[in-house]
Amino acid sequence: MTVDSITMVYDTESERYVPKWRLEEYPGINRDFKLLYYSPKRKQYRELDFEGNYAAKRLGFLMDERPEQLEQMLNDGTLYLHLMRIQQKAVKVVWDQIILWEQTDSEFLLTTANGDFLKKAGLLENFKARAEELMYPAVIYV
Repeated sequence: MTVDSITMVYDTESERYVPKWRLEEYPGINRDFKLLYYSPKRKQYRELDFEGNYAAKRLGFLMDERPEQLEQMLNDGTLYLHLMRIQQKAVKVVWDQIILWEQTDSEFLLTTANGDFLKKAGLLENFKARAEELMYPAVIYV
């Protein structure tokens, strides 16, 4: 699926107007997205990288649940910035929660004191999964 912005730029090579922004979705097990902008200087679309699964999850949510909001951000060129802010906020929320649990969870503190690195790694993975579950409805799916 491709969503184009209504904001257009003139392509001197093809002598026509082309969408300034384009969002392409590649469905599959993991939904992949490409956010592209047209560079008149280079006369081609360039991909904007957004790393992190939280930004991709937010983009999928916007496509499914908030298409008007997605279209508005695509048209005014703020979608990329929005996704980067969501990614940063989500990472901060998750890691702040993990740090809190590291300092207060009695099982984690005992495991650390005993030097059981395998159990500690397992607990950290568990903390991350739990923190993400708490973060999704507060940051991604709003």
